[in-house]
Amino acid sequence: MVSDRKINLRKCMSVACSEYTKVICNPRMTILPVLFVLIYDYVIKELVSEANLIGTKINVVEPFVAIADAYYSSGLYGYYGGFSQS
Repeated sequence: MVSDRKINLRKCMSVACSEYTKVICNPRMTILPVLFVLIYDYVIKELVSEANLIGTKINVVEPFVAIADAYYSSGLYGYYGGFSQS
């Protein structure tokens, strides 16, 4: 099924720009940079300083493991719908 309509580049760019603006200005998207800064400040910076202290390199996965470990060991996992701790 071939359409005889021509694609107007100006309209495509207009739609792309408006969608990009909607995604970037979405309030949920403003949380991501703050989250990245907090993760870097509290997790990655600490892991790198400790790794430098003992003279080793950290793996790429270690910050994610540290965050998951802090979540599961805090007791919030059972409270927010995970396994019950009773």
